[in-house]
Amino acid sequence: TEPVVDALFLRPLGFVATIAGTAIFIAALPIFAITRPTQISEPFKALVVAPARYTWVDPLGDHAPEGD
Repeated sequence: TEPVVDALFLRPLGFVATIAGTAIFIAALPIFAITRPTQISEPFKALVVAPARYTWVDPLGDHAPEGD
Protein backbone atom coordinates (compact mmCIF):
# COMPACT_ATOMS: atom_id res chain seq x y z
CA THR A 1 0.00 0.00 0.00
CA GLU A 2 1.22 3.47 -0.79
CA PRO A 3 2.05 5.42 2.37
CA VAL A 4 -0.18 8.35 1.35
CA VAL A 5 -3.21 6.08 0.84
CA ASP A 6 -2.41 4.33 4.09
CA ALA A 7 -2.13 7.56 6.07
CA LEU A 8 -5.17 9.30 4.59
CA PHE A 9 -7.65 6.44 4.24
CA LEU A 10 -6.61 3.12 5.75
CA ARG A 11 -5.37 4.32 9.16
CA PRO A 12 -8.57 6.28 9.86
CA LEU A 13 -10.58 3.21 8.83
CA GLY A 14 -8.44 1.11 11.16
CA PHE A 15 -9.16 3.53 13.99
CA VAL A 16 -12.91 3.29 13.32
CA ALA A 17 -12.60 -0.51 13.21
CA THR A 18 -10.82 -0.45 16.57
CA ILE A 19 -13.61 1.58 18.16
CA ALA A 20 -16.37 -0.51 16.57
CA GLY A 21 -14.63 -3.76 17.49
CA THR A 22 -14.25 -2.62 21.08
CA ALA A 23 -17.95 -1.77 21.27
CA ILE A 24 -18.93 -5.14 19.77
CA PHE A 25 -16.58 -6.97 22.13
CA ILE A 26 -18.02 -5.20 25.17
CA ALA A 27 -21.56 -6.00 24.02
CA ALA A 28 -20.69 -9.68 23.50
CA LEU A 29 -18.55 -10.01 26.62
CA PRO A 30 -21.34 -11.27 28.93
CA ILE A 31 -22.27 -14.00 26.45
CA PHE A 32 -18.68 -15.17 26.09
CA ALA A 33 -18.09 -14.96 29.84
CA ILE A 34 -21.01 -17.31 30.46
CA THR A 35 -20.63 -19.73 27.56
CA ARG A 36 -16.87 -19.86 26.87
CA PRO A 37 -14.91 -18.05 29.59
CA THR A 38 -11.62 -19.78 28.69
CA GLN A 39 -11.84 -18.60 25.07
CA ILE A 40 -12.44 -14.91 25.81
CA SER A 41 -9.10 -13.96 24.23
CA GLU A 42 -10.14 -15.14 20.75
CA PRO A 43 -12.84 -12.50 20.09
CA PHE A 44 -10.72 -9.90 21.89
CA LYS A 45 -7.80 -10.53 19.54
CA ALA A 46 -10.03 -10.49 16.45
CA LEU A 47 -12.16 -7.47 17.35
CA VAL A 48 -9.77 -5.23 19.30
CA VAL A 49 -6.12 -6.26 19.01
CA ALA A 50 -5.95 -6.84 15.24
CA PRO A 51 -7.42 -3.45 14.21
CA ALA A 52 -5.43 -1.65 16.93
CA ARG A 53 -2.22 -3.29 15.74
CA TYR A 54 -3.04 -2.33 12.15
CA THR A 55 -3.69 1.27 13.19
CA TRP A 56 -0.91 1.92 15.70
CA VAL A 57 1.88 -0.66 15.35
CA ASP A 58 2.31 -1.65 11.69
CA PRO A 59 4.72 0.52 9.70
CA LEU A 60 3.15 3.08 7.39
CA GLY A 61 2.52 1.53 3.96
CA ASP A 62 3.55 -1.95 5.08
CA HIS A 63 0.83 -4.19 6.45
CA ALA A 64 1.45 -7.91 6.67
CA PRO A 65 -1.53 -10.25 7.00
CA GLU A 66 -2.10 -11.76 10.44
CA GLY A 67 0.18 -14.72 11.07
CA ASP A 68 3.00 -13.69 8.71
